[in-house]
Amino acid sequence: MTQRSPAVLAVIAVAFVCSGCGTFYRTEYYKFSGAVVDADTGAPIPRVAIYIAESEDDIFGPLRIYQDEVPWYVKGPAYLDTSELHFGRRAQSRYLFLMADEAGEFTTVWRHDIVKSGVLPLALLKSGRLNSIALALGAPGYSERVVTFEETSDGQEFAYRTDPVGMPYNALPAISVSRGDSGNLKPRPIEAACLRTRYPSGPVGPAGSLFEEAEKAFSEKAFGQALRLYDKALEEAPHHPLVLLMRMDALYRLECYEEVLEAAEHYVRLYPDVGFAHVVIADAAHMLGRRDLNKHHLTKAMQLDPEFRNTYLSLVNLDRGYAEVPEYWLPLAEVWTDVSTGPAPLEWRRK
Repeated sequence: MTQRSPAVLAVIAVAFVCSGCGTFYRTEYYKFSGAVVDADTGAPIPRVAIYIAESEDDIFGPLRIYQDEVPWYVKGPAYLDTSELHFGRRAQSRYLFLMADEAGEFTTVWRHDIVKSGVLPLALLKSGRLNSIALALGAPGYSERVVTFEETSDGQEFAYRTDPVGMPYNALPAISVSRGDSGNLKPRPIEAACLRTRYPSGPVGPAGSLFEEAEKAFSEKAFGQALRLYDKALEEAPHHPLVLLMRMDALYRLECYEEVLEAAEHYVRLYPDVGFAHVVIADAAHMLGRRDLNKHHLTKAMQLDPEFRNTYLSLVNLDRGYAEVPEYWLPLAEVWTDVSTGPAPLEWRRK
């Protein structure tokens, strides 16, 4: 039997190991809800400004980049960041800005992207699950503070789903904030280029083909044709969350505002946590002059999908109370910033 040299054996060993290397990607969604109360009276504090992140460091430091988390051998051409290749951006959405409602309550959906890299099967043993959630809170007249949770109010681990629809609640313990006038929290601005809207997944099969045709008609502003195609897609996939959502948008574009609100009642009962649905409902309510309904759904949309910047600005225009952030916090105009190109342009609905 021919003896192989140590150099050849080393090459074979490296090839064997590298053949088992890989990178796996997964996105999970967590729905967090909580309330902010006065530490002395227990009364709710309305309109608390909140930053949510996966850790306290993420609130005050720069966004973590996948480049620091993925080994060199899975990088793309010219050492492109792997997140840009697979997720369409150079950094994770590590923190979000929103405000509590009039009752001091908030509900939001957190997108958690997981990258598992290394030698198989060891890479798969890493769970990648979300271990903590951190909140920086501030309101005029109250001392700002940061709290971090590693479990829900009932002592359970955070629950998740891989689709942003129908997630179980991750109810957090009540957060008490003391009165005071000290300002010391200075969260960094959110890089708008890192934000991604959280739509439900699209349909597949015959419904998927009809949905694509409807989207094409919608993009060409043939809203009546799009509506008919959405209806056909629903015959193939009844109650599909994305088809129902875009059908509601088509009704809005056709100025059928009362029908939007009728469809909305059904949609929100089935899928209460899709931010874009609340955007469309708020718009229809605005067109019908229903101010309270408009404000309610603008608040829901702002919390569930902070990526829709116009929604937040519409809420501020409707009620200036939502612009009252603590003195030392970022001015609202600087909350969403692209540090490489300056302030990001406002986005409206779909591109």
